[in-house]
Amino acid sequence: MQADSFRNRTAIVTGGARGIGLACAEKIAAGGGRVALWDRDMVRARQSAASLKCAIAVEVDVADEASIAKALAATEAELAPPDILIASAGITGPNATVASYPVDAWKQVIDINLTGVFLCNRAVAGGMTQRGDAQVVAVDIKGQARCAAFVIPDHDAPPTETALIAHVRDRLASYKVPARIFFIDEFPVTESANGVKIQRAKLRAMAMETIAAEARSS
Repeated sequence: MQADSFRNRTAIVTGGARGIGLACAEKIAAGGGRVALWDRDMVRARQSAASLKCAIAVEVDVADEASIAKALAATEAELAPPDILIASAGITGPNATVASYPVDAWKQVIDINLTGVFLCNRAVAGGMTQRGDAQVVAVDIKGQARCAAFVIPDHDAPPTETALIAHVRDRLASYKVPARIFFIDEFPVTESANGVKIQRAKLRAMAMETIAAEARSS
């Protein structure tokens, strides 16, 4: 993993005080990222956060929408709006047969392991979609289907297209490297029944128009 793989990225890790969640948090922190450890066990979460670079402990009940909203607000205030969500919070429940399994225990497992994942994703997905800093679309370049990326730069002096493609080529498999990269101030979006969506078809049309204009002027 590159030392700066997660530079300028903020991650929420539910169940991040221990186990798989903490292991994921350690990788992100080692890659230069900021990490919010969301957990019910604040004693353990604070200890784990103290062992990482740029990490905080945030108390949350992933089965409760109000608790999630409070945790998200705290994360954004102390670190930044999240770019990454790792939903690692989960419980095993009692070891029992179906016939003897307590209904309340079953509901708790579903609330945390299933509904909790949905609620956390639902809470952060809208903001991530609007803030997403890169989108990749398929375009036709000289009769071949290639990838083109649209990037929202995070500073006033973005790198050149050539430099950014070279940077990506050093870190990704060759088939994942876009043939073109275009810088854009914001992505075209539209409202839908499922929330705000990026208009990828419009991005594709913008890429094709730019490529065609460059071909005409060359």
